[in-house]
Amino acid sequence: SAGEVSKELDIDGNISSWSRLVSALPKLKYSPIDELDNKILSTALPTMLNLMVVPLVNAVDTFYVGQLADPLALAAQSAANQCFFTIYFLAAFLPTITAPLVAEAIGKEDWDTAKQRVCESLFLSNVLGGIFSLVLIGFPKAVLRMVLPPSLADGTVGGAMTALDYAVPYLRWRALGMVPALFSATGFAAYRGLLNTVTPLKVSL
Repeated sequence: SAGEVSKELDIDGNISSWSRLVSALPKLKYSPIDELDNKILSTALPTMLNLMVVPLVNAVDTFYVGQLADPLALAAQSAANQCFFTIYFLAAFLPTITAPLVAEAIGKEDWDTAKQRVCESLFLSNVLGGIFSLVLIGFPKAVLRMVLPPSLADGTVGGAMTALDYAVPYLRWRALGMVPALFSATGFAAYRGLLNTVTPLKVSL
């Protein structure tokens, strides 16, 4: 009708922006879940659950450190974890590129190339993880001072412990897990290249 047409036109007689937006949106139609949808869900859900493991572990650590009733201990743990994960993600590109490389080789049924890509990634994980671990173990104060404010890193009156004093031993022990973390992440990526995300979840749990 004339009233409906006038609502879709602006003052210049052109189609309004809202009408163009509505017409451009995809028309949602219900369709039953097919085999592809099942494959995507069976791959994505275990991956999402696996990604929840690390935050849960950190939450447990925070809970037990919080039982000390010392805010400096919590500040130290947060700073140490931030340093660890920042350096960890500098090498986290290895798992990211491993999965598509393995998937490409498997798609071509080239198992030898897939094995070679996994071995190369594991080797680099050990090398980079070892270097980063040595940095964190050998120079923890230099790394922590980049994230801790001077008020928490410098000494206090009376010789009381600072957040830096709490964070140094925690970061050193945490650094020992750099190589296993990269190694396992690369292994999980290789399984994702095979579209097997259940096995990494079982290992994480």
